[in-house]
Amino acid sequence: MRFSDDFLKEEVRNGFIVSEMMKRCFAAQMSIFDQLRNFFEEKGLTYYAEVGTLLGAARHKGYIPWDDDIDLAMPREDYMKLLDMEDELPDGLYLRNFYNTETFSSYHSVIANGTGKLDWDEERTKKYYGCPFICFIDIFPLDYMPADPEKFKIQKQLYYFSYKLAFDIKTMEETAFPGKLLRLKDVEDASFLKELEDLRRAHVAILGKDPITDENASLRNQLYLAADAAAQMCKREDANAVDYAPNLAIIAPPDPDRPRKIEWYKDTVDLPFEDTTIKAPCGYMQELENQYGPYFMTPRRFASGHEYPFFRSEVSVLMGGDVGDNYIVKPSEEMFANMFQTLFEANYHVAVSTGTAYAFNYPVDYPEKWWWKGDAKLIDHESALGVLGSLQDSVMQLGNVIEQTFGEGIEAVSYLEKASESIYECYNLICAGASVHEIYKSNTDVTDDLVLAKRALFKEFHKGATAEIPMEWKKTLGLNEGDEKKYCILFCLTTTDLVNSGRMGLEGIRDFFSLAEKDREHTAIIVFVPKGAAEFMEKCSLEIYDYYIKFIDDIKKVDWALVVEGPTQAEIEMAVTLCNHYYGDNCGVSTAALYAQKPIIWRYGQIIEY
Repeated sequence: MRFSDDFLKEEVRNGFIVSEMMKRCFAAQMSIFDQLRNFFEEKGLTYYAEVGTLLGAARHKGYIPWDDDIDLAMPREDYMKLLDMEDELPDGLYLRNFYNTETFSSYHSVIANGTGKLDWDEERTKKYYGCPFICFIDIFPLDYMPADPEKFKIQKQLYYFSYKLAFDIKTMEETAFPGKLLRLKDVEDASFLKELEDLRRAHVAILGKDPITDENASLRNQLYLAADAAAQMCKREDANAVDYAPNLAIIAPPDPDRPRKIEWYKDTVDLPFEDTTIKAPCGYMQELENQYGPYFMTPRRFASGHEYPFFRSEVSVLMGGDVGDNYIVKPSEEMFANMFQTLFEANYHVAVSTGTAYAFNYPVDYPEKWWWKGDAKLIDHESALGVLGSLQDSVMQLGNVIEQTFGEGIEAVSYLEKASESIYECYNLICAGASVHEIYKSNTDVTDDLVLAKRALFKEFHKGATAEIPMEWKKTLGLNEGDEKKYCILFCLTTTDLVNSGRMGLEGIRDFFSLAEKDREHTAIIVFVPKGAAEFMEKCSLEIYDYYIKFIDDIKKVDWALVVEGPTQAEIEMAVTLCNHYYGDNCGVSTAALYAQKPIIWRYGQIIEY
């Protein structure tokens, strides 16, 4: 495909920065799409724009500005034909799915312009408009949903339990057996084995075939294939709708099933998409309303379906590790962090059940945030009291575990004891019918005590982190004797953030430092920057390179900021312990800040819309 020079430049779309690097990814993906479109036409295969790509075509005549991939769907018959044509794909394109790759863990296929371990491929980069990453397109099969309600119920249940057990085995592999594909004889969980036996009998009864045919092969892969078999159990002539089968498993009550009507897909229409066109189902407007609601043509705030940008891990691989990628968290520290997270979630449940989750905005924000409850009762004091009782027990148990691990006299335990007292106070206030204001204040006290306990525990894990603070750090942060200690902000800039936010994003960072400079007598900033960022940008010939070099040079000249290039584990621990606030990208450093329970502001917060 040919693109104008302007297409590959950074721009703002709908108030959103689409960086130079992302525009190159767009071009690479559209090139793959162009090759596939020609291939599909040659082979007589039907395809449709799907999910975000369909919405983007209808609403933006191209990509949704905050989307980063192309999604296509195919009728199941055409999808299976495509799988058989793997060896006929255009040169340099590769098909991956659980039919040809045991480790593949999605229910659709991807077609990519590379395979295997990512490395610098000059030929591929040049061919795909300066994009150094392996790019891909998702291909989703659309299966037939029975018109008969009873048959639909059977299909949904068989698919759901196949899907569930595949998910369960995948979870076992990730948590207890990392890097290993479990076989049937590797699994000892009696409950899982009982469910598996029930599933196998159901498959034999309904589909006439045992899905587990090889006890020495990947169990997860066979369960993925079992789910796919359930997805295909309805014939076209018996159907009144189509859908991507995982929706049968992940759309749970109170949401209704939302299969697409079969007449919406009886033909295709062409829609504008960037510099070309893309096929859409003839009933695309009805499908978009079915999927996104009646106001789908107006962008609204919503969580992204996947982590944006898709190339975060690829940047790290190509540059040999981004900021914080090599930060190692102790398993025991992660365990305690997860325990605290459970406590925070329980206390938030209390806030929701008492109407204090949104403080004094209740009830203005409350129904909007909890629209899915319908006419259900929003305030549930009985539930709040039950959770508070369990929460107090859990807090006391956590304190005991900490003492068993670190010994007595631990500061974190004293804060947990205060949290227990605050929980008791909150319990009594609810029983006494206290005001929302009183309950809110008491509930907040519980949160504050837990926050202080978690911060103290981080210091316990890393009590040697500040044993030897370098003189330059002491001078910048005001830690020398007689100095006024400054408010310390830990600012972390990753290469992913740099190349994804572009020049305009870098100007936004400059604005932040200009603001901090106005209070330089009382504020200091520790700046973590990636060691290989400049080299990566230069190798990619990105325009942002010169802006970045000048920015770093300017920051190094001020005496209220400390620039640390490629921070070590020890430097990360020291900075997180010393800082009052974290500001920056979501990376290994921010994980440490979360474990330290420091206030966090994500610098890059654009991806909150669909």
